[in-house]
Amino acid sequence: MNSTAPRPFLTLRLSGDCEFPKGTKLPSLTTLTIDGVTGYYSWEEHFADSPLKTFQYKDGDKEDAQFPLIELQDHRLKSLVFGSASGIHDLVLLGCRRVSSTTLSSCLRNLGQLRYLAISFVYVNELDSNFVAAFLLPSWW
Repeated sequence: MNSTAPRPFLTLRLSGDCEFPKGTKLPSLTTLTIDGVTGYYSWEEHFADSPLKTFQYKDGDKEDAQFPLIELQDHRLKSLVFGSASGIHDLVLLGCRRVSSTTLSSCLRNLGQLRYLAISFVYVNELDSNFVAAFLLPSWW
């Protein structure tokens, strides 16, 4: 991150072991892909001001990681969707073991501009009954 040009980032793809310099902010970031990232960074610190239009997340493998796995959890997804990234158009969530169906339903209802959704979750418990309702089109459509 320190060796890149001083222009703002619009698109960022992270994979493998990552560590952000403290205080790194990405206020121009519109596309973020996180693919199996491990490392030390503050989700809220670095992405809180990013007006994301596309967010893609794929959980990684803990076994070969040098650093801890940075998993998508309820509070992290909420901080994006109910924050500066409320205008997300494309959302891809793959292998998210730590996001509840209640949180996902709530987030989907808040994403009024969502055009594309791909999810692949494995749940130990049953899905919340509100989960399916979040996918229904509004009556005015």
